[in-house]
Amino acid sequence: MRADLFALTPDALEVLSNRGLVKRAQKEWESGSFSWQIHEDEAGSITVQWSDGVECLLPAQKTLSQSTCSCASTTLCRHLLRSVLAYQHHHVAPPPPESSQGESAPPPAPAPTPWDPGTISDTHLSQVLSKSTLLRSQQLSQSPHLLELVRSRKPTCTIHTLACRVRFLVPGDPRYTYCDCAEPDPCSHVPLAIQAFRLLDPAQKSGLIHWGDWTLRIPEGVLAATEQELQSLWQIGLAAITDLHLERLKRQEIACRSADLIWPADILSDIRHEIERYRQHDARFSPIALVEQIGEWCIRRDAICYANQPVPQLFIRGLPSDRPTDVGSARLIGLGCGVVQHRQGVELSAYLQDMDSGVVVAVCREFADPPPPDKPRHFGQLAQTPAFKGISLATLASGQVMVKGGKRTSNGQFLPGRSAAHAHPQSFQWEHLQSSILAEDFAEVVARLATQPPRCLGPRRLTYQLGVCQVKGISEVAFWEAEQAVYANLLDTQNQTALLRHPYTSRSAAGTEALLTALRTRGEQLCFVAGQFSYRSDGLQLSPIALIFEEGGQRTMLQPWIEQGEVKAFSSAIADMAWRDPRRDFPGAVIEALGELLVLGLTRLGSREVEVWRQLCQQGSALGFVRYLAPMTYLADLLEQKSKTLTWDPQPALPVILQIVVLSRLAQESLIGNQSR
Repeated sequence: MRADLFALTPDALEVLSNRGLVKRAQKEWESGSFSWQIHEDEAGSITVQWSDGVECLLPAQKTLSQSTCSCASTTLCRHLLRSVLAYQHHHVAPPPPESSQGESAPPPAPAPTPWDPGTISDTHLSQVLSKSTLLRSQQLSQSPHLLELVRSRKPTCTIHTLACRVRFLVPGDPRYTYCDCAEPDPCSHVPLAIQAFRLLDPAQKSGLIHWGDWTLRIPEGVLAATEQELQSLWQIGLAAITDLHLERLKRQEIACRSADLIWPADILSDIRHEIERYRQHDARFSPIALVEQIGEWCIRRDAICYANQPVPQLFIRGLPSDRPTDVGSARLIGLGCGVVQHRQGVELSAYLQDMDSGVVVAVCREFADPPPPDKPRHFGQLAQTPAFKGISLATLASGQVMVKGGKRTSNGQFLPGRSAAHAHPQSFQWEHLQSSILAEDFAEVVARLATQPPRCLGPRRLTYQLGVCQVKGISEVAFWEAEQAVYANLLDTQNQTALLRHPYTSRSAAGTEALLTALRTRGEQLCFVAGQFSYRSDGLQLSPIALIFEEGGQRTMLQPWIEQGEVKAFSSAIADMAWRDPRRDFPGAVIEALGELLVLGLTRLGSREVEVWRQLCQQGSALGFVRYLAPMTYLADLLEQKSKTLTWDPQPALPVILQIVVLSRLAQESLIGNQSR
């Protein structure tokens, strides 16, 4: 039996050919209009003769792409794909009589198990790969690389330093691989991926492999100067900041980029942008966001200076590929729309995948809340706002867009060019999405998450931990009033479970009701989910941005954040019933108090701020925040001295403030987790 042909699933066939050919071959097979005969010799060569006069030859020791057909096609045709389906059926059950062969049911899909590409030998590689491909691979292996590995039914190797991903389609056969690079498959990245799998602990399902010498210089002078500029913000306060201070931050941003500190430089850019909002009296200004950005910069600074830590330096500093990139012509497929609520505004993000490169991008719009007594608009209404070229965010998130020209920023935001863009509906055939976003099952999602560092140390992409997974069932749908959220247990194709959680807000009440109704009445029709995945103590959890339902062969998308319609089950007052965990709220309260210090400046503080910090110390002690208490108590003592001293020196308080900022940011990460966009 040809194990390679038997292991080719429909999605693997689509990788080798295209979706249209596979669909046509399946339709012809299922129609029962053709009969067939299979002849297989001892060497493994297969000949399939069809009743329509077509003959397909699948030679031994050759891949499906190297097979031939008697039709006029010079590439992989539907007859060869149809022959694979016939061969799989031939070895699943005894063939029926010739007169009824074409009327038999389609073969059941093979059920591969997780496997390790590291078991592929060098001898096997030398037999199936050309000498030039092996030579290029050897040259690549001499450079340092960072590789992310996942052992699954279709193992993947992401080579971060080369911005490419290798996916193994057939167990033990390196000929059947797919890589999103420009080389023909199997490419020179395949041997590199196999060597990396050999280095991974056999007991681990996933992991990171550091390849070569990763001695990176620590730019201590740049980091120290930047920290001093950040401390000065608290000393003078935003109320007294000048153009000179912003120019200094700009110079430090340039210095960070020159030192290849891509993410720290981006954080400084975000800090300057937030300060500009304050100076322009922009309602979207958030002192909380500003404090969180400073905290993330300090955390990355500490990790860069501390060499012996498990998170790769390239994740902390930024990869060479994490830079603005020009985009030519591209077809972007919508994956749904997410929402992030701020103190005085909201940000909507439509997520899309480039079907050629597999890169996932986001198109974002920020909306400031109107001043009272005007009520802010619902998220569904905001999503109808044009994002670019007259195309709304809702259309981007649910359709497919043809763009010509644009730019992708370092954090994954797509900025369109001047050329026109065209939006069309999509059929939601998400099984054809690129592997960079699509996971085979929940086990692969968990394996991917296991390699990811915390958000404050990982890549600062807007699409971080965004994923799509196929599901086959759902159970225990409920609305939990204590947390004001919709809960449901999802079941994937391997009978593994994940918890879906979507919070209720008055501005997305229609979407929450539509989600709850659809899960209760159409749960068996759910086939795909997209959203932010996170792994917690109770297992895998999904915050959805889109769900795909299929009925009668037609697929539809539900976006719980921006769906519009009539609300019956909920009211705007129900949110007041939500139960709050004081432990999760405490870091936010500390950050809010730090934001007030940042706006006023240490030299303008009064007795009210001292009382606020005394109360926070008492509250933190009652909640058991031990590490918080020492620096917070010390800061409260220093602030109290200001009211008793005419010549008070704020310098001792500055490093303490940064220490509290870091502890608050880390507490948010551990208690609240990654907030879905």
